[in-house]
Order: sequence, then C-alpha cells, then structure tokens
Amino acid sequence: MAETSEETWRLFVALEAPEPIKDALAKAQARLRRAVLDASIRWLTREQFHLTLRFLGAVPAGHVDDLTAALETACKNCPTFPLRARHIGFFPNDSFPRVIWSGVSDETGALAQLHGTVRHATNDFTHEKPEAHFSGHITLGRVKEIRARDSQALCAAAADFRGVPFGAWAPSTVDLIRSRLSGSGATYERVSRFALVTADAR
Repeated sequence: MAETSEETWRLFVALEAPEPIKDALAKAQARLRRAVLDASIRWLTREQFHLTLRFLGAVPAGHVDDLTAALETACKNCPTFPLRARHIGFFPNDSFPRVIWSGVSDETGALAQLHGTVRHATNDFTHEKPEAHFSGHITLGRVKEIRARDSQALCAAAADFRGVPFGAWAPSTVDLIRSRLSGSGATYERVSRFALVTADAR
C-alpha cells in the first residue's frame, strides 16, 4: 500500500458479541471494577465489547471501498460456527495485567480459520503486523497504572470467574469498524457488515 497524505480511518475487523453476552460481561466487569477502585484502568463500555479478528490501524479513506469489497469476497464463503465466552484473564499474564479480557473459544477451529481468511484479505490494506499468536477474546479493560496490591485484588476477583460461562453464540456476520479517538476515549462506528454462510443457506 503506497504512502499517502490523504485522510485516514482507524479501522479493525471484528465479531460483535450478542446482547445477552454483553450483559453478562458487564456484570462481571462491574465486580472487577469494585475490586480496584483506585487503579488507573480504562474500562470499555458494553457497546464496545467485541472479538477483534484484525486491527488494521490507519487506512487511507480512498482505500476503504476496495477493503470492503475484499472482505465481502472473503466472508461470503465462510460458514458460521459456535463460539463460547468464558473465564477472565490478563495479557501478558496475571503478574503484570495490562489487558483484561474474557476468553472466546470454539471447538471446531473455525475461528482460527476465519481469522486467517480476514488476515489474508486485509494484508494489502494495512501496515500493522498481524499478531504472532491469535487468541480469541473480548477486551473488558486496559490497565494504565496499577499498584501491586490492586493487581492482586484484581486477580483475586477474576479468579471467581474461572470456568464461568458468559454465554454461547454463532456469529452470522463480520463487521468492519471505524474507531474514532477523543479525550474521553474511543467511539466505534460500523462501516460495513458481511454475512457468513448460515446452515440454512448451505
């Protein structure tokens, strides 16, 4: 992708979590927040709960139509599949929490396949390096600063959700989302939505 000085959009590709799972995650997030009231953590709103398939970063506005077409072509042959959200964890680890997340897993390997399809379809539209290891998750918060005792309290609160299911769903669409940054945080705007192949359509 050639360098350009034109307007850019901050974009990512994601699966939206359904409302019942957002509700369950919001309740879990509230319990975590109460455990670390003094820590500096940017908590995502329930409207922001999603599973990122690929972060694209700054994409020239003039390339968005081509990006949309590439994703539409890539997704039209991808089947829907079951997913399950459960557990609370941290990146990079419990001892140094910087990202707070709920894990999302599937038993078929289809999530990893969809990630690979999206990665291939978007390679020409981003300078962002793909993550070395894809791990399905829904981000709940990002830690800016936390003391050791608050970190321990956060981990203790998260331990209460070990193995706890937040719900299951079969995503039927993939979203291209624009992230607009401001002093009060990011707001998300869906640019395009792409249908996956459902069982009825096979």
